[in-house]
Amino acid sequence: MKDYMSDTQMIQAIQSGDSEGIKQLYHQYFKMIADLVINNSGSKEDAEDIFQETLVAFITKARGTDFKLTSKLSSYLYAISNNMWLYRLRKIKTGPFVLKETMEVADMEDTIPEIMVFEEKHALIAKLFDKISVECQKILSGFYFDGKALKDIGHQMNYTEGSIRVKKSRCMDGLKKLVEEHPDYLQLIEK
Repeated sequence: MKDYMSDTQMIQAIQSGDSEGIKQLYHQYFKMIADLVINNSGSKEDAEDIFQETLVAFITKARGTDFKLTSKLSSYLYAISNNMWLYRLRKIKTGPFVLKETMEVADMEDTIPEIMVFEEKHALIAKLFDKISVECQKILSGFYFDGKALKDIGHQMNYTEGSIRVKKSRCMDGLKKLVEEHPDYLQLIEK
C-alpha cells in the first residue's frame, strides 16, 4: 500500500477499479468517521457500519457520470457519515440531541450541495422502501431504523448470524437497484 495518495489520486483509483484507492480511503479516513460515531453515542461496530455505508455511497457517486468533487474529500466523507449517523440516531432516540462537532464549520460549508443531494436520495430510498419484500423491510428497518444487532434480528427471524448478514446484503443490493433504476435517481446524480 502506498503511504499517501492525494484526493485526486484516490478518486482516480476508485474510478478505475483499483482497490488501492479503497485501502487508502480506509487508511486515511476511518479514524475521522469512527471518532464522529463513537463520540456521538455509537459503538465501534456502528462506526464500522457507517464507514462501510459511507464508502458504498461515495464509490457509487465517484464511479457515476460527471462526478466532480467540489470540496476536500475529508469534508465530503464527513458530511455523508454525519448525515447517515444522524439519520440512524433519529430512528433510535426519541429525545432531542445534538451531534458533537469534530470538524471545522468552514469545511462543512463546502459540502452543502452534496448534503442536499444526499437528503434527496434518502427521500427516494424511503419512497421505494415499500417496494422491497416484507422480509427485507423487517431486516433493514430492524437494523437501520431500530438499531438492532443483526444477531438479534436473525434470532427473531430464525436465521443464523451469517445468514442474516447475507440476507441484509442482498436486501440492500435490491433496494439499491430499485433506487438506481428510478428516473429521479438519474436527475440526482446529474446534480
